[in-house]
Parts: sequence; structure tokens; C-alpha cells
Amino acid sequence: MISPEFWEHGYFTTDAVLLKAVPNSDYNRLLYFLSPLVGIETCFAFGAQKIKSRFCSTTQPFTMLRLFLRRDKKTGLVGVKDVADVVTPQIIRTDLRAIYQLSFYSQMLLHTPMEHSDYKKYYYLMKYAIELLDMENGLEKSLIFFLSKLAVLHGQAMQVSFCRECQNAIRHEELFYSAGAWGVFCHDHLSGAASGVFKIKAEDAMIMDFYSTARFTVISESTLKLHDSVNVIRILIDMVNKIYGGTIKREWYENLI
Repeated sequence: MISPEFWEHGYFTTDAVLLKAVPNSDYNRLLYFLSPLVGIETCFAFGAQKIKSRFCSTTQPFTMLRLFLRRDKKTGLVGVKDVADVVTPQIIRTDLRAIYQLSFYSQMLLHTPMEHSDYKKYYYLMKYAIELLDMENGLEKSLIFFLSKLAVLHGQAMQVSFCRECQNAIRHEELFYSAGAWGVFCHDHLSGAASGVFKIKAEDAMIMDFYSTARFTVISESTLKLHDSVNVIRILIDMVNKIYGGTIKREWYENLI
């Protein structure tokens, strides 16, 4: 629930990303949004299910916008009074894979416990991941960015270009990620790894580390491309799944690989 301190005369304004929109009766829509001020909250878009409503197209999932909210004094219900600065990624109109990716991002964030100090970080994670979609090589760039930075936010970023045992990143042409050992090994030390081994080209390992450490502006301008994006995505999903205690459902990401 939005804290009373944010309400002035029953109104509240915030930048937001819409994560989910659920029909509520034949006329209204329940919105789940992520705000840098209040984290993940819900509100109603009254009448948004009507085609002629000005909220019908502007309160769709994965839209970035400014929300003007009003709280009804009698019912306590929070509803959208107005919206502004509405931005929807163009790619979702032409590529179904973009919708799958954004649905995955939303599911992850909706199942992420957030502290007040982290609201802004998660908001910008989602905002930047959406903005990357419309850039060159946007689908791959956005997904690697989202997964890498999600691990960073949890303090679990892994140096993929280094063997856990020998710490050597230069002389190896390929490395191996072990899902069982939750670590990266060179060929010489692979025998110490447990089950579920994925091969990583050295160039891809360095790109993975680049995404973990670089700022959004640098990543957005980068022209780096992975040699084996499927394997990299599988590795990152496994890493994040371990951070989330194995709670990530396969149906959330099965269309991404």
C-alpha cells in the first residue's frame, strides 16, 4: 500500500513502468506498476477495458509513463486520474519474442522482495532493459543486461572470464560453467566441477563480465555480439535461479531459449 506521506489532497504522481494489466470486470483494469518511489504497487484504470477509453491503449503492460493517481476518500481505492509521457517499445508490435522477454522480466520483478532503498534500482533495471529492445541487436542486449544486472543487484555477480581454481583469464580459449558447482572452470580444472556443464567461448565470457560491470550508457553504445547467445542465456538464467532459491518457473523463460 502506498504510504500516506505520498498523498497530498488525495493525489500522488510518479514515474512508472507497467508490469502487468489484469481485466477487472468488463470495464476496469487492475495495473501492477513499478515506481522508483514506492516500488511495486497496484491501481485501477477505471473504464480502461472500453475501446474508446483514453486509458485503453496507454495502460498496457511494458509501458513507461507518468502516472497521476487519485485515492477515493470513501472506498480507499486508488485509480488513474491521468497519464503522461507514455512510451511503449516499438519492437513489441513486430516481434513476439520481445513480449516473451518483457513478460519474463515482469514475472521476475513481481516475485522479487524489494527494500525501500532498492526501488529506484529495480525501476531503472526494467526501464533500461525496455529501452535496449529498440536498439540494434536489442533482444540479446536487453536480456543479457537484465539478467546480469539482476545478479549484481543481489550481490551475486560472477567473474565468468576467470577460472575459479587458477584465476587465469588470458590463456584459455574456452571456459566451462558448472551448474552443480555454481562456478566457472578452465579445461584443466574441469574435473573438479559437478554436473550440468556449459561451454563458454573466452570472448563470450569477457562480454558477460562486461555486462556485469559496465554502465547502461556504455552497454547501449556497445556493438559487442555473443558467439553463442543461447548458452550464455542458459548460464545466466541458472545463476539467477540459484539466487532466487530455484523458484524461477520454466514457463517464464522457455520461449527465450
